[in-house]
Amino acid sequence: PVARDCYAENSKLVNQTYGTVNTAHFHISSTRNKFIAVGCDTSGALVAYDSGGNNYTAGCVALCNRLNDIVANESCSGTGCCEIPIPQGHVLTKVIYVSA
Repeated sequence: PVARDCYAENSKLVNQTYGTVNTAHFHISSTRNKFIAVGCDTSGALVAYDSGGNNYTAGCVALCNRLNDIVANESCSGTGCCEIPIPQGHVLTKVIYVSA
């Protein structure tokens, strides 16, 4: 999923895309999958539950001055990206993504 804000030259917002993905029907591995938000004004969150119904909610914000600051590799350097651990033994039910 991709969230984006598009602005005209006069700084007026002309298009915005954001949303929530319901992941309850997918098997998400805590060791083989990563939750990474990438961008200069991006936030993401995940909601998960364990078998006892206990809630796990986490979020992060990715910031940078310009897109060229983002390092394009498989790890998150902390500039223009943020990473949330996927909890072991939990069922990931929802992913929320927003461009701020």
